[in-house]
Amino acid sequence: MRTRPWPLVILAALHLLGPVFSTMLVAALLKMDYTDYLVRWFSMASWTNVAIVLLPYPIAGIAIYMVRPWSYPVFLTVTAFQTYSDLMTWWNVPHHFSLPLALALTVTNVGLVSYFLIPAVRTTYFNARIRWWESKPRYEIHTPAVLKSAAGEMKCTITNLSEGGAFIRASKKLQPDQEFELHFFLFRRAISVHTKVVHRRWKGMRGYGLEFVHTPSSRKEFARITGGMRLLGAQSPAAHQSFRDFANWFYRALLTGKGWTPEIAPLAQVIPFSRPLKRTPGIDKAA
Repeated sequence: MRTRPWPLVILAALHLLGPVFSTMLVAALLKMDYTDYLVRWFSMASWTNVAIVLLPYPIAGIAIYMVRPWSYPVFLTVTAFQTYSDLMTWWNVPHHFSLPLALALTVTNVGLVSYFLIPAVRTTYFNARIRWWESKPRYEIHTPAVLKSAAGEMKCTITNLSEGGAFIRASKKLQPDQEFELHFFLFRRAISVHTKVVHRRWKGMRGYGLEFVHTPSSRKEFARITGGMRLLGAQSPAAHQSFRDFANWFYRALLTGKGWTPEIAPLAQVIPFSRPLKRTPGIDKAA
């Protein structure tokens, strides 16, 4: 799955449409036709006032969609500003903007902030490894390979390959941050690259994720390799949002209640080596 989490996409879209919702609300409170209200407002309001109304929500929407560490404070700042603005509007024009409405908008903003404080959501913004949609495309292959180190050689099978790493099946246990030279044949060429073990999969078939420690030349070589695999039609997860994906997500979320936060559960099967692992004397003696 290489698409952004749908909850974040939806929240970003709603924030981008925030100026439309807010101006429609004001037109309804003033009991004016929406088009007439916009014409009068743009003719009478200052550019500062227009910017204050139109810019904050889209800025928050862009921040939510980008999913970066800076997105978090930007979203919190915009939400705090909008809450303050709503309360000041009620304070200044209570006959149009009632206290229950101000409180309802405040509760909505507090709910949004609370949502982004959920660990699964917060982690998505601050841990780049969680943002699976940003990873280089991985292409499914089934290629024999050999891992070489000072401890000896070990046969393995590459099951998928990307520009920055590979996933292998191995019969022996590997250790955290263990480094190897990975050797294999592809496109009738002998390929070798320095690698480091970065994670393991312990459910189902035992396997390990390898990160390539590239040199400038090896980086260019693997860019060409993955480019060739793409041209040959090698299978890779889709990298675009589609209506079918949204429909499947929404249907599942309604039926099971799962999916309302970014689901990092698939990564739970990929256990980072920051957790202690059972030590083994060496790969040549490991079971």
